[in-house]
Amino acid sequence: MAMKKMLFAMSVCALCAAAAPLPVRANWLDDLQSITNSLEEHNRQAEAKRQELEDLNERGMNAYKNKDYESAINYWSQAAQQRYAPSQYNLGFCCRYGIGVQADAQQAVQFYKAAAKGGSAAAQAELGECYLNGIGTKKDHSEAFKWLSKAAKQNCGAAYANLGLCYYKGCGTKVSYENAAKYLRQAADNDQNAQYILGQVYLDKNNPKYSQAEGMAWLSKAADSGSYDAQLLLAKHCLLYNKDPYNASKAVLLYNDAIKAAQNDKTDRTKAQICLSLCCFSGYGMAQEIEAGVDVLSIAAVKGNSFALELLQALTEAGIADAQELLKTASQTASAPPDDELELYDEIMAICAQTPGSPLTPGEFIHRCLPDKASALAAVPQEVRDYRDLGRLITAAEFGSPEAQTALGLVYASDKEVNPMRNSSDKWKYAFKWFSRAAQQNNTAAQTQLGICYLEGRGTEQDLEKAVALLRGSAAEGDALAQHHLGQCYARGTGVAQNTQEAQKLLSQAAVKGNTDSKEALSDMTKEQGMLFVPAGVYNDTKRYDSLKPYDAYTQGKQACLDGDAQGYALLDSSARRGCNHAKLCLAYGFLPHGHQLTNGFPTFNLEGKNWSDSERLQRYLKWMGSAADNGSIEACKSLGKAYKGGCGIAKDPAKAFSYTKAAAQQKDPAAMYGLGVCYAQGIGCQKDRAAAVKWIKHSAHAGNAEARQWIEDRRGHKVEIKDKYALGKNEVKFGDTLDDIKRHFVAKKIGNRLAGSLISDFQNDLYTKGGITGKFVLATSSIGQIDKDDFNYKYTIHTKSLGNSSSKVTVVGKWLTSMLSEYYLENNRVVKIVEKETFQSGWSGHYTEQYENNITAVHGRPTVRKVSGTEDSPDYSAYMEWHDGGVHIILKTGSTDGMKHTLRAEAKLDTYQGPKIGGWTDLLK
Repeated sequence: MAMKKMLFAMSVCALCAAAAPLPVRANWLDDLQSITNSLEEHNRQAEAKRQELEDLNERGMNAYKNKDYESAINYWSQAAQQRYAPSQYNLGFCCRYGIGVQADAQQAVQFYKAAAKGGSAAAQAELGECYLNGIGTKKDHSEAFKWLSKAAKQNCGAAYANLGLCYYKGCGTKVSYENAAKYLRQAADNDQNAQYILGQVYLDKNNPKYSQAEGMAWLSKAADSGSYDAQLLLAKHCLLYNKDPYNASKAVLLYNDAIKAAQNDKTDRTKAQICLSLCCFSGYGMAQEIEAGVDVLSIAAVKGNSFALELLQALTEAGIADAQELLKTASQTASAPPDDELELYDEIMAICAQTPGSPLTPGEFIHRCLPDKASALAAVPQEVRDYRDLGRLITAAEFGSPEAQTALGLVYASDKEVNPMRNSSDKWKYAFKWFSRAAQQNNTAAQTQLGICYLEGRGTEQDLEKAVALLRGSAAEGDALAQHHLGQCYARGTGVAQNTQEAQKLLSQAAVKGNTDSKEALSDMTKEQGMLFVPAGVYNDTKRYDSLKPYDAYTQGKQACLDGDAQGYALLDSSARRGCNHAKLCLAYGFLPHGHQLTNGFPTFNLEGKNWSDSERLQRYLKWMGSAADNGSIEACKSLGKAYKGGCGIAKDPAKAFSYTKAAAQQKDPAAMYGLGVCYAQGIGCQKDRAAAVKWIKHSAHAGNAEARQWIEDRRGHKVEIKDKYALGKNEVKFGDTLDDIKRHFVAKKIGNRLAGSLISDFQNDLYTKGGITGKFVLATSSIGQIDKDDFNYKYTIHTKSLGNSSSKVTVVGKWLTSMLSEYYLENNRVVKIVEKETFQSGWSGHYTEQYENNITAVHGRPTVRKVSGTEDSPDYSAYMEWHDGGVHIILKTGSTDGMKHTLRAEAKLDTYQGPKIGGWTDLLK
């Protein structure tokens, strides 16, 4: 920087001197000469300094050569303090390898960094290697590639091998086999490690310039130079390329040479020992030498290699070796080899056992290589299958039984006490290992479990492609668990394109086989999407349910369909064939096109292999709906009337619309009566008829149809209130209630205000203590329940009776000091008449008469007729009251039966065919 400033000053001076007048120029020239002299002096000093630093570094080198490391470090330290890069590098080298000082990799990196920034190519190469391998600093492939590239640009041979490795492995840069080979070749002449890596590059099948011959040639050079890793890799490839018998034998020789070399350099050659023992046991590349194999393997086992111990254990269990004492001693200090070493053993075992690409357990390897001696151990006894003897299960799995391997994988995946890994985070790794081994032997259950592992990332990284492939194979074999998981994949679009139909198909197949999770999934899908997939096996075999009563088959079938169970279709078909109208309706709705407005909330059937058009589906709808209508079904008549009136994909037919609507209306269906009135009003399928239109719409309104009421209100301008009025007072059963409403009133609400506000939340054997009442309710077919309290006894039952057509009667009988009888008359499951009768002691008669009268009056106003004679305590006491209010007719009677008991009778009915005057035809349609 000082030199730049000085040069700049000289340039400015020269320009100024040239432009100045003559007297001034003389002064400037003197100044310029002075600056030039200063610059020359600076250069002389810099050169002297450089020479001094170079001398210090040279003295250090001479001391280093003479092994006077203390003096060398002293000289280099003096130069390094003055930022002399070569000396900084030398100090870093000493710190890294502990020469003259205690080894300190972190301090070495600091010296390398300083020297690298000063331009030292050797330091840049060393710093790159430190970043590449994490020596004295964290691994940083980007930094490694940066410094190695800088060193290579300065033609530093020490950087070529590591730079080539970066290009080969993609460390800090993109993978480039061409650049990798380029730099490795530049280092390969004198670097066995570069030769070893270059051999890997040419043997890599992803390399466009893959060359077996070239790769093995470079490995041979490295092996000849004494590279242990190259010897092992070359031996493996010699075993792989065994078309030439010489190659397999050469592999054995390489293992043998590697073991012998260990005697000289005292290095651990366990890998070579184990690989050589595998060749001995299999007779691969040499004559089969079992005893020699055991001897070589024992050497590795003594060192505590867990793989060698497992293999020796398998030999002992098979009766081939006797190494119990050795196993006991060595297992105490055993340690698991790293993953790359285990991968090497897996590859060599697969090659020697003639199972390319299929890793084996030590037991499987022995079983394949020595079948005569180890075959009996592959059997899986019953107690092993029941997990009673984990040791025997492991032995059977080790010796290749796919059933035992699958069972062992399930043990490791479970939380059973027999699982030694149940509290370990690695339990799924063990499970995955055994599922993988069994799956390689085409065990369907193991393939399913392996697919689930890949699907959920258990014991391995998630791989949806592999998961789907495995599950698809097992599902094709009929495995219910695989069908369930594959169905869920299609439902969610996991690993495959989302396909609802395929999802329902697979889930249905699994559900038919009893998979409860599939049943739940189908139920959710059916509710969400309104579609039910029915396998061919279900709809082709519906006669199996003909032993059930038709109505029972219908009730079970309808609920099953709503729950997503394909068996529901078979139940409905069985019921419908035997004449059940309800089942016919369900089938009709199920055959409507998906999303059709007439489906009535019932799921659409999707029958396997039946790709019907909408028109074909509608024909099946008409078949079943028509059959139900011909058999008197009100709902069928209404549905067909609506379909033929509005089209809905069916050709409009006004005459049929009128005919079916009239058939339903004549059975007093409120909606149908309104529809028939509209037909008469608009002349749909009939001649316009004013009187008939008014009549039927009035009937519908009085029966509670909201559309009919709205029609009238829109034309009359006033509110029509009929059905919403209570018959006998607040909180009572009212007109329009259903049988369920009646039960709910008597069970879930106050019972005649006598239970002090007790509420029963559960009919079924519910013990309760509320409001001072303690007892039990039991729900049965013919009765709702019974309450017992001290010497009081209140019994309460409910009965239903059909009166023919669509009418029924519900009778409620209660007893608690008094007798109570309530009768409810229903049409089309709606209350149209109520009768209540109670017998009680005379002292209470006036109280209850007044209570009933007040309740009714509060809703319907004052009685239109009122007659009272005698007194409540006299034998001839009687009272009679009558109300008329908007189509509701109520009669309340109190009479005496004897001197002590009286009877109260209240009767209310809805006059369906009478109501307020609404005017004539013109008023109705204006």
